Amino acid sequence: MTMHERLPELGKEFARNGASCHMMRSAELSLGKLADMIYTRGYCQVAIEDGLSVDGIPVLDVLRSEVVNCTFHSASRLDEPEKWHGIELGITSCQAIWADTATIVLPIRQASESWVSLLAPHHVVLAEQTQVFGDFRDWSRVHPLGLPDSMVTIQGPSRTADIEKKLVYGVHGPFEVTVYLSVEQPGNRIGG
Repeated sequence: MTMHERLPELGKEFARNGASCHMMRSAELSLGKLADMIYTRGYCQVAIEDGLSVDGIPVLDVLRSEVVNCTFHSASRLDEPEKWHGIELGITSCQAIWADTATIVLPIRQASESWVSLLAPHHVVLAEQTQVFGDFRDWSRVHPLGLPDSMVTIQGPSRTADIEKKLVYGVHGPFEVTVYLSVEQPGNRIGG
């Protein structure tokens, strides 16, 4: 089965994990849908991974031009957990998505990068189809120099059960996880 044929199943796997996945035909459409979501939900404080771009498009520039009444914070400037008070949304890229389990892989180079995915109540991941692999084994084959020293893997919103077996969300991470995935359509190439 080709990766393109696996995409519908990937969306279902994200839903089973409690996350949402929006597959868009281009990075521009993904960013437009993200801007609409920020505006519609009324988010005013958004943390964004430093230098984030999708298909060569600087995400921060697009969001600043499309979303009014919102403050965008650079993740590196939020270098202490106390500075995250009031942040409603964290936006990151990813290194990979493992399709078999709908697992998002984030490389971590400094603490503030992991905080974007863990401290904001809503985490958005921007990805491209070229970052989707069948599973961990497929992904590790394309890393001849080895895997990252540190990474976070995410399968959906944070959830845990207490001693009474009551499911609680958002204790160890975000309440909500959303993926915007730019996908190739037959005859439509992404990435230039």
